Amino acid sequence: MPTFAFHTRTKSRRVAGTIMLLLTGLLGSFSTQAALVTYTLSGINMNGSLDGVSFSNASWSITGEGDTANVQAISQGGISGLSNFLAPTITIADASNDWSVQLLDTVDSAWGVASFDLNSIGQDVSYSNFALVNTSTFEGPGFISAVVPANASDLVTPVLLNGFSLQSTGTFATSGGDLVIDEDQGASPSTFQVVASVPLPGTLALLALGMIWIGRERRRRVS
Repeated sequence: MPTFAFHTRTKSRRVAGTIMLLLTGLLGSFSTQAALVTYTLSGINMNGSLDGVSFSNASWSITGEGDTANVQAISQGGISGLSNFLAPTITIADASNDWSVQLLDTVDSAWGVASFDLNSIGQDVSYSNFALVNTSTFEGPGFISAVVPANASDLVTPVLLNGFSLQSTGTFATSGGDLVIDEDQGASPSTFQVVASVPLPGTLALLALGMIWIGRERRRRVS
């Protein structure tokens, strides 16, 4: 019996040790994910086509998740701003269509989110945008929410900015085929939002169960 008890205690300690390692990994993951934020730019009145299928007066929304540790200061045409590269998804919906596809990078350009304050050049306006920019010049086409008076985002702090949208005409590669924007429907209402990402519910449940098990084991040892 003493031998059996010894093995039982040893096994429990091993299990507890394994669970502690798992919890440590989860907590480390949480500390890393605490820096993750979700960026969303939304607007209306988009006209064009996706993979040859036309849409008109469509509502649209671009969403991407990025790590605030990767936010960097940039300069574009003498205007200072901040950027964060990511892999965004665009959702387009009109009376006949409803798509959600990923916007794809090209050989020398990558999708990113940025925010600029134009007060430095005498204009009381700020731009928050998703753009396919050259990784060297930080210039390229995209989708903008202009805010007047200027209220640029730091791309870290949660915020909701109301403005009006500006869209670059042209063709963008997506996971669902070429996205062609026919015309700029400027002055349409738009929003730019930064929100903190949250851990997955399943991960939270696993962490809670692990903590409960450890609590029970400690109480058993005391008794």
